[in-house]
Amino acid sequence: MQQLHGMAVQQKFLLVMLQIIQMKMMIVIPITMIVQVFVMVTHILVPGMQMPMVMV
Repeated sequence: MQQLHGMAVQQKFLLVMLQIIQMKMMIVIPITMIVQVFVMVTHILVPGMQMPMVMV
């Protein structure tokens, strides 16, 4: 019975980890998309001006 209990705890831990990863992805993916759009827009709007690459 102790082994079964350990497996259940391990499964619950894995589920929590997956939920945390999913939440992080839901936060990170929009941010990366916004950054990509921002970079594209600045490259399109500011072709002549040499922007110092601070945001890397």
